[in-house]
Amino acid sequence: MPTPLPSGSPQPHRATGPALESDVEDLYAWHGIVVAPHVVTHPERITLGEISATPNAEVRRVLIERYGYERYLHDAGLRLVDSCAANHSLTGLRSARLYHDEENDLFLLDMRNSTPEPDGSVRRYVLSVDGDAYNGRAGRECLAAMASTWRTPSDYALYFETPEHYRPLAES
Repeated sequence: MPTPLPSGSPQPHRATGPALESDVEDLYAWHGIVVAPHVVTHPERITLGEISATPNAEVRRVLIERYGYERYLHDAGLRLVDSCAANHSLTGLRSARLYHDEENDLFLLDMRNSTPEPDGSVRRYVLSVDGDAYNGRAGRECLAAMASTWRTPSDYALYFETPEHYRPLAES
């Protein structure tokens, strides 16, 4: 699991080899996220199975980035279910797309982080969502899919009564 660095610290990154070399073990990192060596040195070896089996959203995001977003969406055979306009009122949902992986019955929300990185770039995420949440609306609508990612820690219940209640004053 990636460990966040203190604010202002340089993020370990090297596009051609280990970000940190050691006599014991080299550390491979992609823009601050620790990954397996092949993700940096041989991204063509990344498989769909590896991506889907990766539980950590940050590591999975890097795997998909290195695999290629459009290639991933095509190779995984995802069907577009819903999309949001580029001027959506919620920054995080601008240009968001909801896909259904029919073979594995998975719903994936392709979205961008609403908070830019220190260098101004915006990270793209593909989040698994429970398509049955909100009486199946999370499998049909981007807003419901986004709202369904918020759950209470104690009982895994939906945090918002309806998707329309997901209206943050600030996004981060």
